[in-house]
Amino acid sequence: MVIGRPSGWLKYPGQVLGCDYGSVRAISDKIDAIVLLSGGDFHALGIPLATGKRTIVVDPFQSKANDITETCRRLLRKRFASITKFKEAKRIGIIVGLKSSQMNASLSLRVKQLLEENGYSAILICTTEIIPETLDSFTDLDAYVEISCPRISTDDQERYRKPILNPEEVMVAIGKKQWEDYTKGMTLEEWH
Repeated sequence: MVIGRPSGWLKYPGQVLGCDYGSVRAISDKIDAIVLLSGGDFHALGIPLATGKRTIVVDPFQSKANDITETCRRLLRKRFASITKFKEAKRIGIIVGLKSSQMNASLSLRVKQLLEENGYSAILICTTEIIPETLDSFTDLDAYVEISCPRISTDDQERYRKPILNPEEVMVAIGKKQWEDYTKGMTLEEWH
């Protein structure tokens, strides 16, 4: 058994939070699979996305264990569809969260510049709550990039009418990164 050391926002060995997978990334080259003790799949779902490793969730509250590999595959199919739709967009809204732990103005500006260099028109949208009703008021935008929390674009994608990507997915959409880099080596054939 190998337990990863904490990094970033993490305080304890082996700890995983929704957007901080430093402890599992640190050990991913030494393991074949990850077992996570967690209530629900929220924190677990990001592990295969961050590491490419099979992940088993042991939920003590529901007294069950669940292999989330197929859940991750379904999510990746949907993400690929969103990336494909994003490529057709012309005007992009870059969502900057105003919560202190989620505000990243420098990344927002870098993404804006990168999009504009690749032929997109981009504007910054600042908000404290990222909800479909807020984004629906921007009728002249074709797609969004969500900077605040990398999980909003993946976990809540069905709630939004237009494609909403995280910065890493934007890199795939504009050809600066390959799909296999995003999926940690999983090819199109493997996740279909």
